Amino acid sequence: SGKESVLQLKTVLQPLTGVAVAGQKLMFKKLLKDTDLIADNIKAGGKVMLLGNSEGSLITHPPLSSSAATPAPQVATATAPVALTGMAALNAERMAREKERAEARRSEELAANSNMFHLLEV
Repeated sequence: SGKESVLQLKTVLQPLTGVAVAGQKLMFKKLLKDTDLIADNIKAGGKVMLLGNSEGSLITHPPLSSSAATPAPQVATATAPVALTGMAALNAERMAREKERAEARRSEELAANSNMFHLLEV
Protein backbone atom coordinates (compact mmCIF):
# COMPACT_ATOMS: atom_id res chain seq x y z
CA SER A 1 0.00 0.00 0.00
CA GLY A 2 3.07 2.28 0.09
CA LYS A 3 2.66 3.06 3.79
CA GLU A 4 4.94 0.33 5.12
CA SER A 5 7.73 1.53 7.38
CA VAL A 6 11.31 0.35 7.66
CA LEU A 7 10.35 -1.11 11.06
CA GLN A 8 7.77 -3.33 9.33
CA LEU A 9 10.43 -4.47 6.85
CA LYS A 10 12.76 -5.34 9.74
CA THR A 11 9.95 -7.42 11.26
CA VAL A 12 9.66 -9.37 8.00
CA LEU A 13 13.43 -9.85 7.81
CA GLN A 14 13.86 -11.10 11.40
CA PRO A 15 12.60 -14.69 10.87
CA LEU A 16 14.34 -14.89 7.50
CA THR A 17 17.76 -13.77 8.72
CA GLY A 18 17.79 -14.61 12.44
CA VAL A 19 18.74 -11.01 13.21
CA ALA A 20 16.52 -9.40 15.86
CA VAL A 21 14.74 -6.21 14.84
CA ALA A 22 16.68 -4.23 17.45
CA GLY A 23 19.98 -5.55 16.04
CA GLN A 24 19.25 -4.64 12.42
CA LYS A 25 20.54 -1.61 10.55
CA LEU A 26 19.17 -1.15 7.03
CA MET A 27 20.89 1.01 4.44
CA PHE A 28 19.79 2.26 1.04
CA LYS A 29 22.02 5.18 0.08
CA LYS A 30 21.81 6.20 3.76
CA LEU A 31 21.06 4.62 7.11
CA LEU A 32 17.29 4.15 7.24
CA LYS A 33 15.28 5.07 10.34
CA ASP A 34 12.52 2.81 11.65
CA THR A 35 9.96 5.52 10.94
CA ASP A 36 11.03 6.01 7.30
CA LEU A 37 8.48 4.85 4.74
CA ILE A 38 9.75 2.23 2.32
CA ALA A 39 8.09 3.82 -0.73
CA ASP A 40 9.75 7.17 0.00
CA ASN A 41 13.25 5.83 0.67
CA ILE A 42 13.81 2.62 -1.32
CA LYS A 43 13.39 2.56 -5.08
CA ALA A 44 11.81 -0.47 -6.74
CA GLY A 45 14.44 -3.08 -7.60
CA GLY A 46 17.02 -1.41 -5.38
CA LYS A 47 19.30 -3.36 -3.07
CA VAL A 48 19.01 -2.80 0.66
CA MET A 49 21.96 -3.69 2.88
CA LEU A 50 21.23 -5.27 6.25
CA LEU A 51 23.92 -4.97 8.92
CA GLY A 52 23.64 -6.93 12.16
CA ASN A 53 24.44 -10.07 14.10
CA SER A 54 22.06 -12.92 14.70
CA GLU A 55 21.69 -13.77 18.36
CA GLY A 56 22.62 -17.39 17.64
CA SER A 57 25.93 -16.42 16.04
CA LEU A 58 27.58 -15.83 19.41
CA ILE A 59 28.43 -18.84 21.58
CA THR A 60 27.75 -17.99 25.19
CA HIS A 61 28.67 -21.44 26.51
CA PRO A 62 29.45 -24.72 24.75
CA PRO A 63 27.14 -27.71 25.16
CA LEU A 64 28.07 -30.11 27.97
CA SER A 65 28.43 -33.01 25.57
CA SER A 66 28.42 -33.65 21.87
CA SER A 67 25.15 -35.54 22.29
CA ALA A 68 23.31 -32.34 23.23
CA ALA A 69 20.46 -31.97 20.80
CA THR A 70 20.51 -28.94 18.58
CA PRO A 71 17.04 -27.47 18.23
CA ALA A 72 15.63 -27.58 14.74
CA PRO A 73 15.47 -24.22 12.97
CA GLN A 74 12.05 -22.69 13.24
CA VAL A 75 10.36 -21.22 10.23
CA ALA A 76 8.19 -18.20 10.86
CA THR A 77 5.90 -16.49 8.44
CA ALA A 78 5.67 -12.75 8.22
CA THR A 79 2.33 -11.05 8.65
CA ALA A 80 3.54 -7.56 7.77
CA PRO A 81 2.20 -6.25 4.44
CA VAL A 82 5.69 -5.99 2.94
CA ALA A 83 6.36 -8.38 0.06
CA LEU A 84 9.90 -9.52 -0.71
CA THR A 85 11.02 -9.56 -4.31
CA GLY A 86 11.98 -12.87 -5.87
CA MET A 87 15.68 -12.06 -5.50
CA ALA A 88 15.27 -11.05 -1.85
CA ALA A 89 13.43 -14.30 -1.12
CA LEU A 90 16.20 -16.31 -2.82
CA ASN A 91 18.85 -14.43 -0.82
CA ALA A 92 16.94 -15.08 2.40
CA GLU A 93 16.77 -18.80 1.59
CA ARG A 94 20.50 -18.86 0.78
CA MET A 95 21.31 -17.10 4.05
CA ALA A 96 19.19 -19.62 5.98
CA ARG A 97 21.05 -22.53 4.32
CA GLU A 98 24.42 -20.92 5.09
CA LYS A 99 23.37 -20.39 8.70
CA GLU A 100 22.38 -24.07 9.01
CA ARG A 101 25.72 -25.17 7.54
CA ALA A 102 27.65 -22.85 9.88
CA GLU A 103 25.73 -24.20 12.89
CA ALA A 104 26.49 -27.78 11.81
CA ARG A 105 30.21 -26.94 11.41
CA ARG A 106 30.22 -25.23 14.81
CA SER A 107 28.60 -28.29 16.42
CA GLU A 108 31.17 -30.57 14.78
CA GLU A 109 34.04 -28.35 15.97
CA LEU A 110 32.67 -28.25 19.51
CA ALA A 111 32.27 -32.04 19.50
CA ALA A 112 35.84 -32.48 18.22
CA ASN A 113 37.18 -30.08 20.85
CA SER A 114 35.19 -31.88 23.54
CA ASN A 115 36.61 -35.24 22.42
CA MET A 116 40.13 -33.81 22.39
CA PHE A 117 39.63 -32.44 25.91
CA HIS A 118 38.50 -35.86 27.13
CA LEU A 119 41.59 -37.46 25.58
CA LEU A 120 43.81 -34.96 27.40
CA GLU A 121 42.11 -35.68 30.74
CA VAL A 122 42.83 -39.40 30.58
